[in-house]
Amino acid sequence: EYILESTPVPVVAVDKDMNVVFVNNPAKQYLELEGQNISSNSFYDICHLSFSGDETIDQWLDTARTKSLKSTKIWNRARIEIGDNSKYADIVVFYARATSSNVELIMAFYDQT
Repeated sequence: EYILESTPVPVVAVDKDMNVVFVNNPAKQYLELEGQNISSNSFYDICHLSFSGDETIDQWLDTARTKSLKSTKIWNRARIEIGDNSKYADIVVFYARATSSNVELIMAFYDQT
């Protein structure tokens, strides 16, 4: 956690049920979550994503879960809806099955707004 908290890149980690396990301070700022207790919340409750292509995180994740122990995917210029505002980011998602830390996905957001 120390390394993820030290990076300026917004990072969110979720478990196999898409519940938030970790959000670093840059992610709290970027996703406008400062001052909110978001641990154990559904990722979908804190982050509403739209993709320019057909494949969503859920679709990719379903494939990754059935075919891979580890996988990485990048979405360019995904739209993140935050209240009445939208931001655009490249999102890098790393999947790892059956980790001891209960983390299944780690997502990094690179602002393209």
